[in-house]
Amino acid sequence: MADGIIEPVASPDSLATVFRALVVGLEMQNRIHPGAMDIDTVTAALASVLNVEVAGVEVPIHSRRTTAPI
Repeated sequence: MADGIIEPVASPDSLATVFRALVVGLEMQNRIHPGAMDIDTVTAALASVLNVEVAGVEVPIHSRRTTAPI
């Protein structure tokens, strides 16, 4: 965020907490059901938390920018 690569949509502490929770959840899901999510799904989930676009990966419309308080 300091370099302007990621547009801040929440405080850095909030984003770090949500990002970590998502990574842990994805890891747990992979242990329970390996192969349930492909790399594009995981990339889209991580990109939606960081509010970034990834070339060739479509972020589901309901995950895009929100005005909900964090």
